[in-house]
Amino acid sequence: MNQRWNFKSCLVLVSIAILSTGCASKWVKRPEADQIKKVAIISTYMDSRISSDYGKEADGGGTSFLRALVGKDKKDEQEQIKKDDPRRVIVTKAYQAFEKTINAIPNWQVVSYESVVRNKKYHAMFEPKQESGFMNTLMKAATRLGTAQYVTPAKLHVVPVNPSINNSQTKEYAELAKALGVDAVAAIHIKLGYNDGWISLASQTKASPMAAAELLMITSTGEVAVVTPRMTEDSFVEADGSVWISNRKLKLDDDAIKLYDEAINKVASQFKKKIMEDFANS
Repeated sequence: MNQRWNFKSCLVLVSIAILSTGCASKWVKRPEADQIKKVAIISTYMDSRISSDYGKEADGGGTSFLRALVGKDKKDEQEQIKKDDPRRVIVTKAYQAFEKTINAIPNWQVVSYESVVRNKKYHAMFEPKQESGFMNTLMKAATRLGTAQYVTPAKLHVVPVNPSINNSQTKEYAELAKALGVDAVAAIHIKLGYNDGWISLASQTKASPMAAAELLMITSTGEVAVVTPRMTEDSFVEADGSVWISNRKLKLDDDAIKLYDEAINKVASQFKKKIMEDFANS
């Protein structure tokens, strides 16, 4: 799968974090969001590594930042994530959770996954370019890093998020929204973690899977419609169950996948609640 991102503004995307319910900042921008009916999810991507709240790495693929940046390991860089890889299963479920959530917002409807991945212009925007120079080198390095560190549903690309976009940097998104025949495009970033601080036996630790997310929505007129701050440690939501970690390895078996899916759905529910509250209170 080609997970390349060559928009000129790829390093300045808006981050939309799923925050605690008590946050007073508004995510919804009006009247921009009022014009939305059809939405295309152009990216749902997940960090391939899973870390605890203490920063310890658990089960997950990918390669190091340095190796990705200098391109030393072409095999890792170009590795195709298999359809049944547990991380691919989880991020595909995350796509479905947020698709359901966005569809639950009054008047909003997500167009089909197939209509996005079959669109030639969508894929063309991620093709490598031949320009030389420092900025192009930096962009290629960022592309390698994204390919190495993130997992997406099949045929979707990585659209990195960053909380510094403005309406002058959204031309490509507007063009893509028009090509897809929608009023807005959305990108979602998922992070998984685990809380391992409550039971420990020798080399085994009882861990509670948790998740957080960010989402960006830009209209076909190139305006930011929904935006929230970047994810923080407080953004993570725990599942109700737990799994054992042995020697700092969290096995992504069926039980773990189910619990991560539960945590992601909790996050998506918070997303829905906050969006609807913003519409009601503005």
